[in-house]
Amino acid sequence: MESFSSEQMKYQFDDFELCLDSETLRRFGKRLNIEPQQFTLLLLLLEQRGEIVERDVIQQRVWVGRPVTDESIRAAVKKLRDLLGDDARTPKFIKTVPKQGYKWLLPVQVIRSNTATEHKPATKSLISILLALLVVVSLMMWFVQTESAVVKPTQLSVSNITELSGSEVFADYHSDTQRLVFLHRETKSSPQQIYIKDLTSNSLNRLTWDTQNYTNVYWSPDGTKLVYGAGNGIGYLHYIAEFDKLGDVIKTQTLNDKSLKNLFVIGWLKAQSGLLFAEQVKSTKQHSIYQYDLESKQLKTLSYPNVAGKGDYLARLSDDGAKLAILREVSKQKAALIIIDLKLGDEEANVMLPFAASKLVWYESTEIFLSSFNGQLAHYNLLSKKIEQDITLPANTHDVFASCGEHCLILRQHNGDFLDIKERPLQVTVEHNALFNGRIFNYAGAQDFPSYLNASADLVFAALNNKQFSIERINSHGKRFTLAEFNGANTLNALVASDDGNQLAGIISGRLFILNTQEAKTTQSLNFVTAALERVENPIWSADNRSIYVAHLKGNVPNIVKLNVFNGEREFVASGFLSFKPLDTDNAIGVDTSLTAWFLKKGEQGWQKQSKLAQLSSASPNRWRIKNNLLYFSRRVAREGEVCFVSLSSPFQDAVCEKMDDNQFRLNFDIHPKQQALLMVESLSAQSNIVRLTW
Repeated sequence: MESFSSEQMKYQFDDFELCLDSETLRRFGKRLNIEPQQFTLLLLLLEQRGEIVERDVIQQRVWVGRPVTDESIRAAVKKLRDLLGDDARTPKFIKTVPKQGYKWLLPVQVIRSNTATEHKPATKSLISILLALLVVVSLMMWFVQTESAVVKPTQLSVSNITELSGSEVFADYHSDTQRLVFLHRETKSSPQQIYIKDLTSNSLNRLTWDTQNYTNVYWSPDGTKLVYGAGNGIGYLHYIAEFDKLGDVIKTQTLNDKSLKNLFVIGWLKAQSGLLFAEQVKSTKQHSIYQYDLESKQLKTLSYPNVAGKGDYLARLSDDGAKLAILREVSKQKAALIIIDLKLGDEEANVMLPFAASKLVWYESTEIFLSSFNGQLAHYNLLSKKIEQDITLPANTHDVFASCGEHCLILRQHNGDFLDIKERPLQVTVEHNALFNGRIFNYAGAQDFPSYLNASADLVFAALNNKQFSIERINSHGKRFTLAEFNGANTLNALVASDDGNQLAGIISGRLFILNTQEAKTTQSLNFVTAALERVENPIWSADNRSIYVAHLKGNVPNIVKLNVFNGEREFVASGFLSFKPLDTDNAIGVDTSLTAWFLKKGEQGWQKQSKLAQLSSASPNRWRIKNNLLYFSRRVAREGEVCFVSLSSPFQDAVCEKMDDNQFRLNFDIHPKQQALLMVESLSAQSNIVRLTW
């Protein structure tokens, strides 16, 4: 009797799975490119997890005894860390033990499966087959009984819940009363108003009728109250409305509490005794989640993030009120899901997300759905402790607002055309009634980061079509070229052109890339010039178009570094600035961590602040520009965007400003090389509805 047996072995840790049989590494089920040397090193660390693996052991195993330097070993470990997304300063996976070696930190699950094939008498073969069938049937019964709340959909169905002319922009749903509350604006400049739709009777009612802008409206757990925010650009307050059984408002309450200033409501506590709040984003602080007791009027901090990013920006309670799910920006455009057991105070989960989610929704008590404005969707299973991306949202759907029952979600669907790139006269330089030969673009999918390339006024911008980002170029004759394409999960944070117009520098998820604008015949790959574990921001080209000034962040401390894009050499420039642009060898403009723009002079002690130019709203190079001794910058006043300028030679004069044509959302811009036009993002009055997604 001949027997052939083999053992399939896998190591599972965090979101990864290392398979020894196929020599593959997967994350979220997707295969990663791992080199043989990285595979062997990772396997060694996993096998000796919890113990210090000395350099001699690594040399024997990974290099098969060949002599190697300590630098080679450090380089191999760094490449493995880059692959796993680990940070040597705050390690999650691999810890460096000085003068000894390396230690694996995370728990590891070992999965073994044996397969055997034998030549046996027919009777035994029949028995084996029957036993196998019995096992299969048992497994199927077990699966049916323990099936997760979410199954992979075979067919998605989208149906409208609202169909008003204009845009529905936010919603909350109360499953017991089957009532939907949502925010709607008739045009892009109209104030957002509150509407309620009863899904049982199909009746639709408007609740507010004034000129205030209403935001963040949520049903109480019993469905008898609404909490919402409202403001007119000068002040912002929170309100609670109470309803009778017929749905009429019987009482309103204003939460006129100074402790709630600069906070926005994100939901209710389970017993309706209080509310959850998040902070309005400020660039210079860590943001937390708060609970507010309606009776005692006490505000209590629930979360204490300690990360390089802005911290906690959204949270939702589970239906039973026992757990709190939090979205946390750990670094620029990189988010994590945190789950806290409120009774025990324990952290149940802390997992990195495959994209920066903007919404989270509890699905029963074992699933959390996470979504983004770009149409990405994932769900986290509290039982398996895994994130899945097995549902692809239909085109132009995004922002999951609520669960509406088994295999049912409520979200927003747009017609896909809500932004465009616009060129119009710069009013401060072109007479108001003068003729101006402005170009009309009307490009589907046009999104953001419009920039002029050179004196001929060619331009580039970012576009989004079917969840795929692209960088587009338009020449002076209106011909359009696609320079590069990349996945929508990778968030573009900046896009700036060199002075000669031949190169672009951009930031995706904290990494700097370079793109040639002249190679328009074929789509290029992005050429990254910084490592995955580094975090840089706000690229600005040097005058010779060979180097880029970036803010290199370690923790929350920015240092300006000059990076040569041809040979990779780096030079420290200044500390404490988020953005930096030299004017000549002795003068520069710097934006500090308080977003103040300064005129700088170079002295023996380095770059020193000389005079304050303006208070900016962002350090992004797409939000401020230098043209002919003028500093242009954009800002938002109430719900309107403005572009302003101050003179570099007269810094104490007030800024001169003009409106950005009702632009409210994307304030990136550029100034024509001849200072006669403004290139900006235009908000369109497009149609959107609240829809039901079922499968």
